[in-house]
Amino acid sequence: MKKLSKQEKLRHLELEFNKMDVNNDGAIQLQELQYHLDQNNNGQPFDRTVANQLFNSIDKTTDGLITKQEFIRVWIESENRIREKLDRNIAEMRKAKLLKEENVS
Repeated sequence: MKKLSKQEKLRHLELEFNKMDVNNDGAIQLQELQYHLDQNNNGQPFDRTVANQLFNSIDKTTDGLITKQEFIRVWIESENRIREKLDRNIAEMRKAKLLKEENVS
């Protein structure tokens, strides 16, 4: 999988935001997020409780709107947390492998 440059990633996130902003007002309302989640759930209603929790976790200003800046910031923060966890797991696996090799010797 090709790693996207920062500019490519931002452009991709902006396109995703724009897809979700159905009424093109520059913000995502809860109903727009729910519609998007439904569409990506094989047309089945997505769990409304989970959708509300997701919306509230992204809407940092608690104004009932997800701005493009909030959307991009939360996405990048989440990606960074995942990357950090992966890096820690890889380091732990390497350490375990070294300990195992030392014990075999």
